[in-house]
Amino acid sequence: MEAESDDDLSYVSRKSASKTEDEDEIDLVDVASNDDSSRENLFSFRYGIIWWSVPLHPSKSQFVSDVTVNSVPTVFTKHVSSAEDAYLCFMSEEMLNKILFYSNMEGNRNNASDDKWEGITIIELKAFIGLSLLAGLLRTSKRSVRSLWNKSSLESPIFRATVFKNRFETIISSIRFDETATRNERKRRDKLAVIREFWLDF
Repeated sequence: MEAESDDDLSYVSRKSASKTEDEDEIDLVDVASNDDSSRENLFSFRYGIIWWSVPLHPSKSQFVSDVTVNSVPTVFTKHVSSAEDAYLCFMSEEMLNKILFYSNMEGNRNNASDDKWEGITIIELKAFIGLSLLAGLLRTSKRSVRSLWNKSSLESPIFRATVFKNRFETIISSIRFDETATRNERKRRDKLAVIREFWLDF
């Protein structure tokens, strides 16, 4: 079977272009040939436009990337053996300790007259971050925090099993990434003052 030549295509284009301009409807011309199956899907409209009813090329292009992805663990991930280890590849213990330090500073400031206030521990902070990620995974952003502790069978019991609702709300109100007392002064020089120290650790 011979491929269609450029002369054939030119002939079809010239033939369709010769249609008069005053035709009310687009004239669809089938140029199918019994001895050439490649033309069975070829149609010509006036103004020299040619269409094929089937694609001439695969619908999905085969993209070959020059970048080779290494599937083996890197020097940073070869020690990962748990979900916590994987998370610490993105946020280090040093970063968590900074959050813990500034959050407890804020908590002490807000609860100076509350004898029942207890500082946030590193375990509580990790649990708080984990529950926040889970809440996002469950798409609960449009619901109140309190609803996550409902005893309904449709709710995930992990929230109630991990931390008390009131304690979670206390941690939310205390979470900080910088020192609140000096923030306004630093913001005059740096618009990212609130997270600058934390951001530089990435």
